[in-house]
Amino acid sequence: MVSAQLGLGTGQLPGALGALRRRFPRLEVTVFEEPNSAELERLCRRGVLDLALMAACERSPADAHHLGDEEFVAVLGAGHPQLAADRVELSTLKGEPWVRSTATASWTAYC
Repeated sequence: MVSAQLGLGTGQLPGALGALRRRFPRLEVTVFEEPNSAELERLCRRGVLDLALMAACERSPADAHHLGDEEFVAVLGAGHPQLAADRVELSTLKGEPWVRSTATASWTAYC
């Protein structure tokens, strides 16, 4: 059983699963998305998941492996101070409103 934190399964996971299927054609893999990294870690520790793909943070498990980096897109309103920047560091958006998907609602705005 494989789970990916929302949005992280679109980059590297499809290619990796394709390679796995070519090498082990009879292997059955179930994939689902989970928005909460703490829940992913809990499911791994309980043995429910064989693999969790999630963003690194200060609470990342000690046995985590860095698989790569993915870029995200920030949609900023007119007049935003970072609008003209080529790259925006996540830390500069602290305190900004966010749109985030959850398990109970397709899109919910958070401030």
